[in-house]
Amino acid sequence: MTYFLGISLISFLYSIVGHAGASGYIACMVIFGRPVEIIKPTALILNIAVSSLNSLRFLKDGHLDKKTYKNFLIPILIFSIPSAILGGYLQISSEIIKLFLSIILFFSGIRFLFGKFFQTNTNLKFPKLPKTKVIYLTGILLGLASGITGTGGGIFLTPLSILLNWMPVKTVATVSSIFIFFNSLSGLSIWLISNNISNLKSIDNITIQILIVLFFASIGSWLGSKKIGENEVKIILSLILFFASYKLIIS
Repeated sequence: MTYFLGISLISFLYSIVGHAGASGYIACMVIFGRPVEIIKPTALILNIAVSSLNSLRFLKDGHLDKKTYKNFLIPILIFSIPSAILGGYLQISSEIIKLFLSIILFFSGIRFLFGKFFQTNTNLKFPKLPKTKVIYLTGILLGLASGITGTGGGIFLTPLSILLNWMPVKTVATVSSIFIFFNSLSGLSIWLISNNISNLKSIDNITIQILIVLFFASIGSWLGSKKIGENEVKIILSLILFFASYKLIIS
């Protein structure tokens, strides 16, 4: 029961900022002693379910414009998906990578939580999409990070996009949710190819877990899309970044 409460809270809070909660689900499963072999596929399945719901909500509410779709989302997906597949196949020690990423997430959380103290004239400018080469490089690096860590990659894309003022906050949430969906789908496909599909049968109550996270994600994504302002979104994001940083260190 406590585990279900944990994934409920995670799906709710993460969905407010367009995330699906993989890092949180993984942390919950580790804390409650779930079998190691089912942690990654469970997190990815829940990620796919929640990110699909989040994507539909933010798209329906008009938070993705054609320019961002054409000039950012499509290119970054083209480069991140193959990179995520490669990351999923790589048999390398991920401790140093996780430590590096956890430090980045921690200081990004500091930046959002105390954003007013970092305010500059640059932050006040109208958001501007990065150059094409930057998008390609970002897709490759974040795809690798996604594949190696077993997350959808949104936990890295969102703070980067906001810190560099690439898009409005709610556009970032929309892009991140779609980015998470496709990278999680790629990650699960690689897991299924590399492992015995019968292992999925050992995931306890997976249908119940999906229904729980979808219910609470529907509330969170509605709040994030319609009711909560950008400053509140940044505060919630900072808390999520701190949690994700902690999870990467202890995993």
